[in-house]
Amino acid sequence: MKSGNVSKAKNLFETSVKKSLPMYITMITGKFVFFSLFLSSFKIGLMENNQKTEALEFFRQINLSPNEYLYSTIFKLCVELGDQQSLQFGKNLFEKMPNIFHNDKILLNSALNLFNKCEDISKSDEIFSKMNKDLISYSIMMKGYLTNGMPQKAIDLFFKIKNPDRVCFSILFNACAQLATSQSLTLGKQVLSRLPEEYRESIDILYSLSKMFIKCNDVNNAESIFNRLNRDVKCYGSLMKFYQMRNEPEKILNLFQRMKKEEIQANEMIYVLLIDACAAIGDLSLSKSIISQIPKSLLNNLWIQNSSIDMWVSVFF
Repeated sequence: MKSGNVSKAKNLFETSVKKSLPMYITMITGKFVFFSLFLSSFKIGLMENNQKTEALEFFRQINLSPNEYLYSTIFKLCVELGDQQSLQFGKNLFEKMPNIFHNDKILLNSALNLFNKCEDISKSDEIFSKMNKDLISYSIMMKGYLTNGMPQKAIDLFFKIKNPDRVCFSILFNACAQLATSQSLTLGKQVLSRLPEEYRESIDILYSLSKMFIKCNDVNNAESIFNRLNRDVKCYGSLMKFYQMRNEPEKILNLFQRMKKEEIQANEMIYVLLIDACAAIGDLSLSKSIISQIPKSLLNNLWIQNSSIDMWVSVFF
């Protein structure tokens, strides 16, 4: 639904004395649908046009009992808005939801997302334990544990899944990265060894593996995964930061040369890492060369200025 259509529909809706179903069909969907499903269509139009706050307010003002589709959509909307008031509205709505909807898997998956976003993991656990689960349920719950700082619970849950999908594997590797221990690295490698072939070149899997190997200080595998990635400035920044932690400034500079060959534009974070690498090496000509390559638009960046001062102190003193 285009933004202009949303505006026209909203004006007609507000000025109509008798809001009949045919009016809804003509103004919004052009199709014969149930009344509550039509309302869902109107709300989605608002969301698609980035009018999420107005969409939620529309729901607040409607005096009707939502169906399972509306409940699910409202929960998603509250998560997307993400402010405390919207999240609390979603939580209150769930508590008042009739028991007849507590067996709807799609709806409950949306509710899991809501309570994870609210950092109410105990409520998520309660819903998850009672619901009819699918792979989406497991991945939502794993991600909820991960975003709330419980990587071990995400790992434990992974091993309860009979046939994990690509998303579950990716979250598992991220959980290993968050733990960042030798044990989690070993576990991650064991899971990787039985990763289905069709997932091995998946972008999100490769990114998760890269993060795991970097966080767990496995330089050889981190470099191997890096070479398989569809590299961007974020990938380069992550590996450069890894080399910085390992006190390998020459490798940072080598990566920069590779970036240029691949025509990837450096950002302020890359230049700060390069300047810090020059400071560690202490070579004057090299330092001048790097500084000369920084775009004028970034020379006033506070991080770059502070790093440059430290670099010149290291080089001259």
